[in-house]
Amino acid sequence: MKHLPIPFEQKATISIKQGGTLIVKFDAELATSAIEQFQALLYRKELKENSGVAFILENPAIPAYVNTKVPFEVDTIQFDEKGEITHIGTLQPSTSPGIFITAFQTKHLLMVPFGFSKKHKLLSINQSKNTKGKPFIITISNFS
Repeated sequence: MKHLPIPFEQKATISIKQGGTLIVKFDAELATSAIEQFQALLYRKELKENSGVAFILENPAIPAYVNTKVPFEVDTIQFDEKGEITHIGTLQPSTSPGIFITAFQTKHLLMVPFGFSKKHKLLSINQSKNTKGKPFIITISNFS
């Protein structure tokens, strides 16, 4: 029996700022349950520009495990409870299930179209400190 994708019931607005300057704002789906997090990208063919899936992870004190069976490349942005970006990476296409393990203190994981991080010149909190720049802050609002 083929499993069908579940609909995402929650949507939100993602805002990314550096200092007081808005860098980008877009709508995203929220993956809050274990099944939503498992199926987040599984049945998609792409993520449209200025869209994404935000994973709301239950406990930032321990790493979370997210399915890596995705049919296309995506940028991954991990951020903590304060909204500070802790890690930026890329998830390669895969046809077999695997596990993506978040870093310690990750409260949220944002998956966006490949190249999004580079396009908006996003940096993690450590990279911002190294370049003496202001940190990037991500907020999730307007839950529906």
